[in-house]
Amino acid sequence: MELSALHDVAKSTASTLKLEKLLALIIEKTAQVLHVPMCALKLIDKKTEELTVMASSGLTKEYIEGLRSRVGEGITGWVAKEGKPLAVSDVTKDSRYRYLGAAKRGHIRAMLCVPLIIRKGTIGVLSVYAPSPHYYTDDEINLLSTLASQTAIAIENARLYEEISYQRGALEQLMAKTIQTQEDERKIVGLEVHDVISQAIASLFYRIQTCERLLDLDVKRAREEFSEMKRMAQGTLDDVTRLMFNLRPPHLEDLGVFPALRRYVDQYQRENAISVEMEVKGRRKRFHPSVEITIYRIVQEALTNVRKHAEARRVALKFEVNQETIHGLIEDNGKGFNPNPFLTKGEAEGHLGLLGMKERATLLGGTLDVKSSPGKGTVVCFEIPALSRERK
Repeated sequence: MELSALHDVAKSTASTLKLEKLLALIIEKTAQVLHVPMCALKLIDKKTEELTVMASSGLTKEYIEGLRSRVGEGITGWVAKEGKPLAVSDVTKDSRYRYLGAAKRGHIRAMLCVPLIIRKGTIGVLSVYAPSPHYYTDDEINLLSTLASQTAIAIENARLYEEISYQRGALEQLMAKTIQTQEDERKIVGLEVHDVISQAIASLFYRIQTCERLLDLDVKRAREEFSEMKRMAQGTLDDVTRLMFNLRPPHLEDLGVFPALRRYVDQYQRENAISVEMEVKGRRKRFHPSVEITIYRIVQEALTNVRKHAEARRVALKFEVNQETIHGLIEDNGKGFNPNPFLTKGEAEGHLGLLGMKERATLLGGTLDVKSSPGKGTVVCFEIPALSRERK
């Protein structure tokens, strides 16, 4: 009979991977298999170590609301902490029991609790109750313990399924945003080519036509036009060089991310009245190209935001490299702002790149956070796995 019941429970718990539905099924089957009028399933919150009733049967609302406890507190808390079953034949005679008033009104006198244990430890407690004093037999304890083992595995599978589903959805969103970011970058390049380079070439073409007419009429003015064309051509060449540099920094592939950043910082300081101090701690080595370009783009975007919006005079770049991760910090003494809307809503006027910076770090399994408030400057912190250059 017990084997048949346990097989039925296993079959039922395997029928769904949705946690809420699974917990309701477990409570239903527990009540049926042990022939009990009341039962409850509590799960442990890892952060607070609180035991919260996630599913129950036969218990009053008042009693459920009073069942809040922490690991180590009360009978269920003791079971969660010790990882051992506990049978209490009369709760009114056990000093660990904390809900005597509610228990009397809910007609609870005896209880049997067993831990829900997985490989990583205890995740909760499965409890059954009796309305009168009851001495639980070894068979009852063993049966509920077996049910708890099946339950713990089923809950862990459901949680893993939810986590994988969430990660898959997040990855799909991230890929969509990455594609959009690439399109935005192409759009910016296209606008720059149109607004700067195309117009400069068109102006040069117009001046060439003018010079052709002036050669036979006014040689002096023609020479002046040639001088102006040389200046414009040099300016256009500088713009093309800058654009190509931004698209793919030439020093990055040859020298690595930190030497390339030092050259970028030198150029940045020459072009802007902003002092930048750069410090690198830890082993300096080459990283996977995706890591190097991600760090470079994050710093580049952060410094661009400083130039455009921060009204800062000083910026500190600090990097710390260890065996597994690269920590980065970009701090300015500018006017600051509230970064939260721009990190959650995506593209926002004036801070287009903040979410893009965060997404770049996330794509590599890293994190990025922006801390700022009006009048207190801005700090960009990121952490990225230190993938080696040899990794495919």
